[in-house]
Amino acid sequence: MTLFVSSALLSQTTNIALGKKARQSSDKYNQGAAANAVDGNKTGKWTFDSSNTITHTNDQKDPWWEVDLGATYDISKIEIWNRTDECCWNRLQNFYIMVSENPIAANSTTENQFIGGAHQFTTVKHPSMILDGKKRGRYVRIFIPGENKVLSLTEVEVFGTPVLEMNCAGSRTGAKVKFLSKQGQTIKLQVDWNEGATFVGKTNLAIDNGVCETCPTLGGIGTSNPRTATYVIKQTDATKPVTVKWGGNAGNIKYCGADRSIVIPK
Repeated sequence: MTLFVSSALLSQTTNIALGKKARQSSDKYNQGAAANAVDGNKTGKWTFDSSNTITHTNDQKDPWWEVDLGATYDISKIEIWNRTDECCWNRLQNFYIMVSENPIAANSTTENQFIGGAHQFTTVKHPSMILDGKKRGRYVRIFIPGENKVLSLTEVEVFGTPVLEMNCAGSRTGAKVKFLSKQGQTIKLQVDWNEGATFVGKTNLAIDNGVCETCPTLGGIGTSNPRTATYVIKQTDATKPVTVKWGGNAGNIKYCGADRSIVIPK
């Protein structure tokens, strides 16, 4: 069997943080917003006007910056770009990087670490730092522990591959959903009914930028429904990704996990 997979699905050379939703613990200046670290601009010198592309928190305890990748990825590399002005490049010392599949509630120097231990820049002559690791997650947080700290970032780039499967437990939603292939605008998913669940099918599926062409009913105790099937989805807009969620129905939408989804790149 031949699987036709978009090259974007396997690529780890695309910055998956670019343009994604970012936030930080505080905003010192209007032009120092969290989004500056995911705008693609690596100019490392601060300016007090709209051309500035560096983030800036208040002078505070444990400042942090975070990006939501919008879906879960197997993250293999993070590149951090520091400020290059003489006054402030050395602020980025003793910082930690957290990666989590779920929203991060608090800073931690031990939990959800991309690479264990603290990191620091040692010279203004080296504006970026590449960290290779292996961690699955959707949320990436950088923080500096301690009192009276300022966190400024020029750019944060994240590289990895999307996680294209989810296993959903539950008496009303039990199924394993896995990406199989994409040929043109036709997407195929393998859906396996979890033993013990009531029957599942098209009504459990929520699709953004796609419609279900073939989505048979599966499982159900005491039924003759098949236990596994290939679901066929037609992508609506070829220039945009397709997001698939699996969950309840009839006004009882409780999707698989917290903000879990399969995002199939365009």
